[in-house]
Amino acid sequence: MVASGGETMLVHAYKHARLMEESEARVEMAASFDSPADLLVASRLLEHPDAYRRWEAEHDRLMRAVSEPARLARQVVALRSTAFTLVHRRRHSNICVIGRLPG
Repeated sequence: MVASGGETMLVHAYKHARLMEESEARVEMAASFDSPADLLVASRLLEHPDAYRRWEAEHDRLMRAVSEPARLARQVVALRSTAFTLVHRRRHSNICVIGRLPG
């Protein structure tokens, strides 16, 4: 990447451990948010060790795929892809449960 002065600026990719630390901190922060949805998800994870371990294992798997690329730009693409996959999976499971498209 080139800075405004024509200098080359290195953009380092995030390591897996850093992504996991950030995610875990976000779960803890969500427990203090005003959003009922955030509170519900955070409390389910933080109050139930088995649920937290399952989330952590699945999140670990997802973040390994995100942290694998050596360039930040590719990590951003991997993170977006992961997010879209999760949204699609969630929507699909909602359709299966209620039997129709919501909305």
